[in-house]
Amino acid sequence: MQKWMLIDKDEIETGDVELFAKWKQSPSSLLWIEIEGSAEEADKKLPGEMLQLPEAEIQHALRDRHPPSFTVE
Repeated sequence: MQKWMLIDKDEIETGDVELFAKWKQSPSSLLWIEIEGSAEEADKKLPGEMLQLPEAEIQHALRDRHPPSFTVE
């Protein structure tokens, strides 16, 4: 399961993959994507592909018992 949050100034918007486009239009905002449980492989790869993250970083973040974090500018 994925949870998406867009944080812009004092506002927090929750939603899904549609928040990605809003994040790209607002450079001062923060996009938080949380992946919980045993998500489908496609669900795990989608955020990494959208953010153009290296495969090694995606696999590292998806390990059990490892809190993922990425900073993309």
